[in-house]
Amino acid sequence: FYYSLGLGSDKNSANQYVYSCDTDRTYETEEITNAEIHERIGNFYANAKKTKEALCAYMRSLQWDPLNNYVQEKIRDIYNKKPELIEIIIRKKDWRLEGDWFRNIEDFGNYIQGIIHFRNQQFNQALEYFLKIPQYESICPLINAYIICNLWLIGKGVEAKSMLNEQDKTGEILTLTLHLCNNHVLDKLAQGQQEYPYSELIKTEKQRIYDFYMNISSFI
Repeated sequence: FYYSLGLGSDKNSANQYVYSCDTDRTYETEEITNAEIHERIGNFYANAKKTKEALCAYMRSLQWDPLNNYVQEKIRDIYNKKPELIEIIIRKKDWRLEGDWFRNIEDFGNYIQGIIHFRNQQFNQALEYFLKIPQYESICPLINAYIICNLWLIGKGVEAKSMLNEQDKTGEILTLTLHLCNNHVLDKLAQGQQEYPYSELIKTEKQRIYDFYMNISSFI
């Protein structure tokens, strides 16, 4: 399906050849993840103004890579224009989960709602959705990082620090929390840059935060 849309023809990528018995054709394919495939399908449909199909593809991409910043933004933007589409897609009888992150549709739906409210800076609402997701192994560190980040942003720093100290035995949750906080600050600066597009101060600050995050990440 991906190749039938005319995608995956990047000549500069490392390519392989795959034979399709369904179409009796040999395709030149690139080394690409499932998350990237769905992301590109989402972009294809978004460019074609097929919003429902684009949202469905973006949501599938997020099942493989829940932290994909670009895809999260796309889902948030669609939701802000057509909030009813999320429920319509999730409640479809033929909707199936992909990847190993989420155990059921309900948990994934709560995650989608959580990141949408988080990216809309509605942190109390985001926290409510993340707290609904069970703490099973595959998703536990990521959900805890979102909970800690939201607690911090609503002014419950002591509770956030206590949870981090209690839950984070390997440093994984701290790394994820730093990633989320970094993206949040960059989102705020991006909003400022939309209002003041020629601000060198905002541009410099974005680069400084990015450099700081990359440096601190290398030591964790």
